[in-house]
Amino acid sequence: AGSSSKINFFTITDAVGQSPVASFQMEGQGHTVANGGTLTVTLPAVVNFTNTSTNTPTSWTWFSDGEIFATTANATHNFTQAGTFPIQLIVSNAFGSSSANGTIVVQAPTDAPVASFTYTPTAVLPAPATIQFTDTSTNYPTAWSWNFDDGQTSSAQNPSHTFQNPGNYTVRLTASNSAGSSQTTQLITVTTLQPPVASFTASSNTA
Repeated sequence: AGSSSKINFFTITDAVGQSPVASFQMEGQGHTVANGGTLTVTLPAVVNFTNTSTNTPTSWTWFSDGEIFATTANATHNFTQAGTFPIQLIVSNAFGSSSANGTIVVQAPTDAPVASFTYTPTAVLPAPATIQFTDTSTNYPTAWSWNFDDGQTSSAQNPSHTFQNPGNYTVRLTASNSAGSSQTTQLITVTTLQPPVASFTASSNTA
């Protein structure tokens, strides 16, 4: 009965992609700058780094002053010394890599801390009473010295402490940095009262 034919055309090309374009933001102590900028913070300083690179990078390498401190997309770094720290992010994928740079300036404190703290629970508690203390000092303290007025001390920033015996305790916090120190106190009352133990009796009456 006959025949027929049909021709289709298609094109095969090499896979072509785009290498990433590195960029990032730096945030610390309420300030944010983009890469290429300078972020100035005061000790002690925790800085958050947010990757904003384009073209889908698959690996990230963060450098602080020439040393790797993270290999994740976003990173956090704690600066414990004053100085100027170059920051570099290198990103890459199967098609290439690129880098972006910024600068962190970490300053020593110029003002002594103003010591303050809160504690919970605030109700008068029977002994033994465990209380959580929270440092709220300003001006970036770097060291904390607690005296709980019962022979016990702590150097933690936010300690928990148990008062074993009833009494009135004048708790003292000394907050300090390289510029100086200050103190504050609060009175904690621990009583001999004990929480009630619930109980009851009932009589049965038949109507």
